[in-house]
Amino acid sequence: MDIHAYVGWRHLVGSARIPRSRAHKRQPVEQGSLRDADLLSCSWASFVDAAIYLTLQHFVLYCGPEFSLLKPRLYPWLFVGCDFASIVMQAIGGGVAAGGGISDNIKVVNVGNSLILAGIAFQVTAMSVCGLLVLTFLWRYRKARATLYASNEKSAYDLSKASNAVSRKL
Repeated sequence: MDIHAYVGWRHLVGSARIPRSRAHKRQPVEQGSLRDADLLSCSWASFVDAAIYLTLQHFVLYCGPEFSLLKPRLYPWLFVGCDFASIVMQAIGGGVAAGGGISDNIKVVNVGNSLILAGIAFQVTAMSVCGLLVLTFLWRYRKARATLYASNEKSAYDLSKASNAVSRKL
C-alpha cells in the first residue's frame, strides 16, 4: 500500500470515529494531494484491470475462440467500458458528497455516498462476470482437450508445440 492510500484510509477511519468533528472535513482541502492520490490509485487499478482484459483477449485467441462465450475482441471493450463507467459514477458521487459536505446537507452527502458505493459495486460485478467468463472458458477448453486426448488427436497447440512454433496469428 502506498503512502497516499494509507493517509486516505487513516483519514476515513478518523472521520468515522468522530463524525461531528469538523477537522475531517478540512483535511482533504488542506491536503490537496490526497484527492490526486486517490484518483491516481483508482487509475492504476483500472490500468491493471485493462491489462488483465487485454491479456485475456489474447489468451482466448491463442487457446481457441470457439471455447469462449464472448468474441475475443469484446473482452477489452466491454470490461474497460464497465471500468470507465464505474469510475465516472464514483466521481459523480464524490462530487455530490463533497457538495453536500460543504453545505452540511446530510441528505445530499448520503446520495453521494450511495453513488460511490454503486460505482464500486458495479466495478466488482463487472470483474466477477469477467472471472466467471474465464472459468467457463477454461472449463470448456479442458473438456474439449480431454475429448481430443481420448481420441488420440492432436490439437493445433500440440502440433505447433511439437514443431517449436508455439505462436498463433492474432
